[in-house]
Amino acid sequence: MGQDLFEEVDIVESGKNFGWRIREGDNCFDAANPAEPPASCDAEDADGAALAEPIIEYPHSADAQPFGISVTGGYLYEGSAISCLSGQYVFGDWSTNFTEADGTLYAAKENADGTWTTRELAFAGSEGGRIKRFITSFGRDLDGELYIFSSATYGPTGTSGRVHKNVAAE
Repeated sequence: MGQDLFEEVDIVESGKNFGWRIREGDNCFDAANPAEPPASCDAEDADGAALAEPIIEYPHSADAQPFGISVTGGYLYEGSAISCLSGQYVFGDWSTNFTEADGTLYAAKENADGTWTTRELAFAGSEGGRIKRFITSFGRDLDGELYIFSSATYGPTGTSGRVHKNVAAE
């Protein structure tokens, strides 16, 4: 989930408050001036409880890695076809910009200290490892294998939609 400058991935649990009206990821947010984050903001909700932190945050700016403009939630990989992804959270970003189909696949794993490390995944069979499509959703079968849903068009129109099975790059 993101708004103007950052995208975030959260572990949603009952009772957690992520401060989405006052924060964008770990950054302060002002709806009246979304392009300029305030220097400080509340770290607690109205009841005094600490706001929950995202596990992953990344900017809309190409100056950092990872980056993108709209996180697409995925799944914890529980399949057996790609052992190096076992137990990792596989997700995507819709595209790197609004004019070109350039979605990105990511895998994230939790470190011993509770932080998360994110890396870009190569898309098998695609030049340079980039999917060159808008990533719209993910699915998972009964064996824990993942599927990526994509489109060559900006919105939910046309017949360019595809379902890709998540397979190891050769």
